[in-house]
Amino acid sequence: YLKIPPQVGCKQEVFDRRDRIMKIAGLSSGFLLFLMFLILYFAVSSWLLVIGVILFTGIIIATIKQHSRCHAQAKLGVIEIEQALGLFEPGAYFPDRGLYPEHWKVRPPIDYTLIFYSTCLIALAVLVILSLLMVM
Repeated sequence: YLKIPPQVGCKQEVFDRRDRIMKIAGLSSGFLLFLMFLILYFAVSSWLLVIGVILFTGIIIATIKQHSRCHAQAKLGVIEIEQALGLFEPGAYFPDRGLYPEHWKVRPPIDYTLIFYSTCLIALAVLVILSLLMVM
């Protein structure tokens, strides 16, 4: 029986959340591209498909945003644990500096990957809708 320290579990949660965000964005993008090729190949179009693409994209962006919020909370938990362990304090592990750099103490205020994934999904959704409108 191996007991995992809480820091390792929290850190793993941070990595797992980011991994889930990447997988959701990647699979959704692949689905939208596949849908666009099917629409152009079979010349199928419908207003229901346009509405479906918009709903699908909105749901996926909301899911990614939710995972991003959970990732941020887990990251703050890891930072608190690391501060309690003294990993940032000079002299605790090395005489002249902390074990971790100071900029790791603060979570970045803007999650640029969330903006990037959302922008890419919206751009792909617009391309799919344009392909639907071309076929109509």
